Amino acid sequence: MKKQIIALSAVLITSSAAHAHETTKFSGFADAQWRFGTGTVGASIADGAIRVSRTLGEGLVNVDIPFSLSSTATSNDFNVGQDKAQAFVHYKYSNGLSWRLGQWDGIFGLERNDSPDFQFTGHGTLWTNLQPKTHMGLMLGYELSDKMGVNLYAAGVADQGSTNTSTTAISGGALPEVGAKFSMSGDFRASVGGSLAKASSSLTNLYVNATGGITLGALDLGLDVQAKKSGNSGTLGLGAGLTGIYGISETIKGSIRAQYLSNVLTSNTIEVTVGPQVDMTKDLRVKLDYTLTSNGSLAHQGAVAAVHSF
Repeated sequence: MKKQIIALSAVLITSSAAHAHETTKFSGFADAQWRFGTGTVGASIADGAIRVSRTLGEGLVNVDIPFSLSSTATSNDFNVGQDKAQAFVHYKYSNGLSWRLGQWDGIFGLERNDSPDFQFTGHGTLWTNLQPKTHMGLMLGYELSDKMGVNLYAAGVADQGSTNTSTTAISGGALPEVGAKFSMSGDFRASVGGSLAKASSSLTNLYVNATGGITLGALDLGLDVQAKKSGNSGTLGLGAGLTGIYGISETIKGSIRAQYLSNVLTSNTIEVTVGPQVDMTKDLRVKLDYTLTSNGSLAHQGAVAAVHSF
């Protein structure tokens, strides 16, 4: 696996250098962590990615290959390209219409997939247990204004790649997953959306999400509500979360995340995470947080992370 990631990096760097100009970008990040407390502890490369994108006029091609190395791994081989890889082509028209084809990050929820794009050392229980991570298919977008937009997509079942990967599902009458989202940005932010997937003749998946947020000076507040039902007879899993981020200074922020999860795990879950984030430079952020989880029993875990983007 080490040879694979070295070879992959060499190909991407060589390709990027060979075609380097103002519209080609080679980037990525690494998230090195140390965890202590209950559960998985020790040092790890919790998250990372190598990305190449190229913009040609209004068109964009993007390749995003994640990697990680767990603290429980029995070798030093990286996990490459698992769970949340992206590769898509995107095009935007002057009238606000756009389309995207390939595999791309999920569009729901407050927390994004990659470490540089959320405040804490790890994702919350809503992202882990309810939120779709990736979609494989076609998405159409339309900007209603500079602060409002809508997206519609048809794809394979979330987090399962193409609809053509399961012969059983296809012979059972599988249909693509369809989803939609309306979003509004600015100091007051809101979104509402969801998806419906006919995974087979006897399996229907339903997902609904609503988010809201407001910025009040140095304080930023966010609300995330999610619901998910897997299968015709499955229970409806529910989750809700609040996030608060306060800018102590230009480089230091203090954050809190409180989330509740019902009908998903063996017991209802309450999870609270608190901690500061310090921007050492514009590319390096250090995160230190502590998480307390109640799920039939109490568990706690602390973590420190250094996330460097390039």
